[in-house]
Amino acid sequence: AVLNMGLMFQTSKASQAAMEYMTKVEKDLQEELEKAIQSLPKGADGNVAQDSMPQAQKLYAEVQQRYNAEQQMVLTRLNTLATETVDEYRTAHKLDVIIRSDQTFSFNPEIDVTEAVIALMNNKEISFKPMLPETPQGAGAGNATAPAPAPAPASNATAPAN
Repeated sequence: AVLNMGLMFQTSKASQAAMEYMTKVEKDLQEELEKAIQSLPKGADGNVAQDSMPQAQKLYAEVQQRYNAEQQMVLTRLNTLATETVDEYRTAHKLDVIIRSDQTFSFNPEIDVTEAVIALMNNKEISFKPMLPETPQGAGAGNATAPAPAPAPASNATAPAN
């Protein structure tokens, strides 16, 4: 059988839940960063004082690490669920192998199991719990954070387009 992994990662309920979770993480981290930056001493121009810039940069780097850790956790859980689902489908249908559709030169569309695997994956529950926030060292603002990059699209390096 063949499977379009990209379509599975783009359209499954689990992938949608992952994107929603990462959007919330990004928003929460951005809000935390803004609070932390506002608590830093300001210069005459109203911006962060020059001598506080290293602390601001450190806050940003720490939050970036938190975002990356959250993203890695989400991708790992999503990939694990996908692998378990594909294995479950393969075993239940007594298939010897399921090949990614982008790894085949040509195939009979009748052996494409993408929709069936997506349906099976959609029947599985997945949830994401926030990782424990790290308290930035030397930050006077408690759990300060930095802006996170936009969440990775469901079709990333771990989820091929086909």
